[in-house]
Amino acid sequence: MRVITALEIAGNYPDNILIDAGESKDGGWSSYMYMTRNGEIHKLMLSFDNAPFKSKEEAIQKMEEVAQSAIEYVENK
Repeated sequence: MRVITALEIAGNYPDNILIDAGESKDGGWSSYMYMTRNGEIHKLMLSFDNAPFKSKEEAIQKMEEVAQSAIEYVENK
């Protein structure tokens, strides 16, 4: 993750960040972090490649951990 992405996440989480998950054809799950504006998706911030998770809940939890890591990184800079 680049510093600018961490700054965007830290400045917009949770109000303007949407975290969601989707299932791949092979049954794995991936999660996606979007920046929102006025309740609409503005841009994709991050996603996991190759649907590495076994459930939707796990995929969302891991992306929420990434968001928290970005916030902690910015707070400690």
